[in-house]
Amino acid sequence: MGLIKLKCPSCGADIQFDGPNDFGFCTYCGTKVMQEKTIIEHKGEINVTIQKPVKIVNNDFETKFANAKNWAKIYFDRGPNLVTHGTKKGYDAVVQYFSDAELVGANESRYYVEFADFYVRANLEGIKNKTRVLNSRDTLINHYIFCMDNAISYSDDEKEKQALTKKKNDTVALLKEEVGKIKETKAGCYIATCVYGSYDCKEVWTLRRYRDKTLYKTWYGRLFIQVYYTISPILVKTFGNTQHFKRTWQRLLDRIVDNLRSKGVDGADYTDR
Repeated sequence: MGLIKLKCPSCGADIQFDGPNDFGFCTYCGTKVMQEKTIIEHKGEINVTIQKPVKIVNNDFETKFANAKNWAKIYFDRGPNLVTHGTKKGYDAVVQYFSDAELVGANESRYYVEFADFYVRANLEGIKNKTRVLNSRDTLINHYIFCMDNAISYSDDEKEKQALTKKKNDTVALLKEEVGKIKETKAGCYIATCVYGSYDCKEVWTLRRYRDKTLYKTWYGRLFIQVYYTISPILVKTFGNTQHFKRTWQRLLDRIVDNLRSKGVDGADYTDR
């Protein structure tokens, strides 16, 4: 038996099955697809076999996706501090829960809708209550558009595509209005602020206190600060929205902060010199 050509139920791409196999994977979006065979008897004389692709339920994705949505609800209902994922806390922890689901179901339209909704609400509320910072208006808006474009492309229902397109356009208009009222953050400690999500948290207070009370007192310390403030904004603007950048720098900064605290540098509330 030769190859059988069918359409992927997720992305619509042409896929092929080896005749004897009951399931396969779409090479475009990765969906696991099963052949559904229906045999119809025609007046007891002719048997007609109809084959169509059926998307197989991804139980691993469903579990991780439900978990991500639950933690996102806790984040808003009970507060970011109650959400943890390994060493991550708050916003970064919820993002990691969504990332866990994405790894096993990246072709799901509803995944991108849920994450886009969390992303917008968490950032807008965080910026307003000063637990998050706005480094770039364009990055915030473009990331939302990217998520919604994925949701639209993976939807297999035309009416749903139209509804998602309207939702995207309406939300982008709201975002432009809301973030247009907020100044982009140009404060110091760019990388630390990016990693910890706030300019005012105990880790960044420790680093700012060390900068002002120790580094500023020597010529080489002031040189380091000058170089840091020249390079770090570029690094944050280019890589600041990637998890790899945040993970790498957080490991380094956590060690630095722990070392400074062991030497008596306080992590209490601090106002810059």
